[in-house]
Amino acid sequence: MKKVLVILLVLAVGVIGTLAVQKYLLKTPGPGVQKIATAEGNSFDRVTRNLDPGGTFYMYLSTEKTIETAEKLIEGIKEMALGEAKEPAKKKWVEQIANVVTMLLNDSGLFEISGIGVSSVPMKNGFNHGRVVVHHYKDKGDGLMWNLWEDGPHALDSQNLLPANTVFAGFSDCGLNYFWEWLNKEAAKAGIPEVQKGLEQLKPMLQSKGLDLDGILGSLGGKWGFIVTFDEDKKGKLPLMGQTIEIPDPAFALVLYVKDETIFNVLQKLSKAPPKVEGNVKKIVGPQIPGSPITLEPMVVQKDNLLIFASNGKVVDEIFAGQGGDKGLLASEEFKSLSANMPEKGNGYTFLSSKIIKTAFDIRKKVVEMSGEEAKEKFAAFERLELFPEDLALYNVMQNTDEGFIFTSNNNMPVGSGALLPALVVGGIVAAIAIPNLVAAKKKGGLKATMGDMKTIGTAVESYKIDNGYAPQAESLVELKKLLEPFYIRRLPLVDGWGFDFHYTHGTGEQQDTYSVGSGGKDGLFEGFDQAGFYEMTGPGDFVRDIIFSNSMFVYGPRIK
Repeated sequence: MKKVLVILLVLAVGVIGTLAVQKYLLKTPGPGVQKIATAEGNSFDRVTRNLDPGGTFYMYLSTEKTIETAEKLIEGIKEMALGEAKEPAKKKWVEQIANVVTMLLNDSGLFEISGIGVSSVPMKNGFNHGRVVVHHYKDKGDGLMWNLWEDGPHALDSQNLLPANTVFAGFSDCGLNYFWEWLNKEAAKAGIPEVQKGLEQLKPMLQSKGLDLDGILGSLGGKWGFIVTFDEDKKGKLPLMGQTIEIPDPAFALVLYVKDETIFNVLQKLSKAPPKVEGNVKKIVGPQIPGSPITLEPMVVQKDNLLIFASNGKVVDEIFAGQGGDKGLLASEEFKSLSANMPEKGNGYTFLSSKIIKTAFDIRKKVVEMSGEEAKEKFAAFERLELFPEDLALYNVMQNTDEGFIFTSNNNMPVGSGALLPALVVGGIVAAIAIPNLVAAKKKGGLKATMGDMKTIGTAVESYKIDNGYAPQAESLVELKKLLEPFYIRRLPLVDGWGFDFHYTHGTGEQQDTYSVGSGGKDGLFEGFDQAGFYEMTGPGDFVRDIIFSNSMFVYGPRIK
């Protein structure tokens, strides 16, 4: 089984790699250069007629040969795996798995892609206008990926729901019904009884809990989306590293277009609370969450054909207030600029305001500042890349046509960064969180190592006391090392987790059986053995405080929870 999975993984990587490297930059032949006609038909004309020439980037890739090669490779791997499987049961299992993989790839629509094209043109308003075309021939759009959307572009009326303070939004056609039907057909074709039986049992199981799957799927209206807003007049307080960072209070809403109140009624029964009715608006109000850094008063709201899951009531009011009027996002200067030369019809779209990226950069800067010089140095290399601007904004529209997908985008990214955007956004967020955390983890690692080594020294000293009746009368760690190694400890720790020397002292006279081990913390400055008590670790500055281990216990140091 492992061999088959490895082979399939290698195949997937190989196909992706082949698609990545087989790209052609199209250039007009120069003087004296003969234009060569292709000996094989391809989708060049069909793809490039939807691209914008004359810009800063232009690419066409025919995938037909690549896909043919991939199909042959899959068949070859199948035959190789069957040759390795000696037992009849294993042969049957390998053949079954290989057939299912081939079936899913074919029925997904991936092997129907005939070509991919990309273009980018700078506009006068400072944005780049880009297009990506994923093409299939008219008679080959039967796969799953092509049928999760309506057959053609339509008016993007959901944009009338976007409040003026929207910072992130996306809406799309919803082919959940089609996907469910496709999944059942694939399970039947797969010939794996366990999978088919599991799907067949799903509906009765949900029915026993009062959930009618067919009724729920049938109530969906074919569109869904999400909205994120920022309330600039109210600040959310984000706790980070023992301090508080203020951000515009965010709100979230998941919006479903529905045909009736089936889903709302199911949720109302599950909540066991009567809905609040205000005219044609019904609400299920959840419990408030006190102490949350942002406003959280969750609710479910139905109005006509809209079912909204919201983080608070204010965002719902803003959604309803902006419908079709001049109070919404469409009237904002940022959206007007971003939507220049963009399609007015589509099957889905995404909007990203520069406000959300600016806020993310502000948070990152404050976190790095709070983390000290070490974090600043580590983050400096990432900042120097400057792969996308701090005022990044974009607007994408996706269209499903009878010959595949057309993605159109306006954004202010450098052209070379466009394809890297998902990785850059995720990488930037991860870096903003991870680098300070790595620094903190390193500090915590030094703390744990220090306290562990102090206990180890104490154990060796206690063993010495048992044999001699008093603590080692050493005036330094070097002297202590000579008294304890190798009989009481194989190797005595001499420095703490930050690389500074440990400190050691012992009692005299009647107190000669007492001892103490000390560490100066991250800065190495030890202030003496007369300190006592415990402190909370609330920020990076606490790592420089001293730690003292005396007579088998810590007497000064961080409070251990």
